[in-house]
Amino acid sequence: ICVLGAFEVDQEGNLANWMIPGGYVAGMGGAADLVVGSNRVIAAMTHRNPSGQPKLMTACDLPITAAKCVNTVVTDLGVFDISDGVFECRELAPDVTWEDVESSTGGSLVRSDQLSSAQGPPEEDAQLAHDARDEEEGELVGGSDWQGD
Repeated sequence: ICVLGAFEVDQEGNLANWMIPGGYVAGMGGAADLVVGSNRVIAAMTHRNPSGQPKLMTACDLPITAAKCVNTVVTDLGVFDISDGVFECRELAPDVTWEDVESSTGGSLVRSDQLSSAQGPPEEDAQLAHDARDEEEGELVGGSDWQGD
């Protein structure tokens, strides 16, 4: 399994993640080798670019890193499997509606039969976890002999 970032992914599973024309290009890196050598590729990215345009598209506008290699895309709006030339939404992020996803996706989109919403921990559980972490961090710092520079 390969998990990597992406600038764009299209409904055929094509990956664009190495350059934005007109921007600084350090080089292609090893992404093409990683995705071609993997049995499963998961792209992690925001659903829209900084200009507000969809990054899940019918066809990538940016130069392709590798063709038909992405199986799943995880964005800030949900989780999408790519099959039969469409993005199949199988999970929505907390507080995200189907309409949010529909209006933010440039490619063909369908709902999975098992579409679910991610559930965060209840507020009480989240507060307990936060308090435990603060307590643990306090013990580590409080019990240290470190004097600083």
